[in-house]
Amino acid sequence: MTHPDLTDLLERAADRTDVGAPPVDALLRGVRRRRRRHAVLGGVALTAVGVAAAIAVPVLLQPGDDRGRARVQPDIQETTSPPPTIDLDGSYVVVALVRHHGRPAPATYRHHHLYMSFRNGTIRTGDGCNDLSGGYALRGDRFHLKRDVTNTLVGCSPPPPPLFGRLGDVVSVARDQGGTYLEDRKGNVVIALVRR
Repeated sequence: MTHPDLTDLLERAADRTDVGAPPVDALLRGVRRRRRRHAVLGGVALTAVGVAAAIAVPVLLQPGDDRGRARVQPDIQETTSPPPTIDLDGSYVVVALVRHHGRPAPATYRHHHLYMSFRNGTIRTGDGCNDLSGGYALRGDRFHLKRDVTNTLVGCSPPPPPLFGRLGDVVSVARDQGGTYLEDRKGNVVIALVRR
């Protein structure tokens, strides 16, 4: 199958997908809510560890004979583990695209939905005018676009949404029940996706 045939097939499939208006504000609120929840849980866990240490240290350091006490051997274990890898493989429709200044950009171009597809370390994406393809790496939740990325350079009027430019700002991936989120260095959502 040639590249133009594949592009035509994907565009026809995207036309049959009825996504509706992207709930950008609701998506961003959900991400912020999730971050606040993680911060609160982290604070509670830190407080619990501090209280346990405050109770245990004076008890263990009490003076007296050691005959009645069992010898305590510290069990050192790895407490930090890498975050689980998010499985990105699949086809997605872009439901929200955020510009550099934080305002939403349209997720369609001339009635074509923006789409992204991830398969075995390869990314393919289109904005209804041009297509981009190449490699990516995902370690844990860290996302890295490889240097072999190529895209078509058709001049479009009016210009399509800035999907390709914003893809270069993505450094991490997050997921919840609402969708998959590609985020920038500051943890802000750049692109919100739902599976086709």
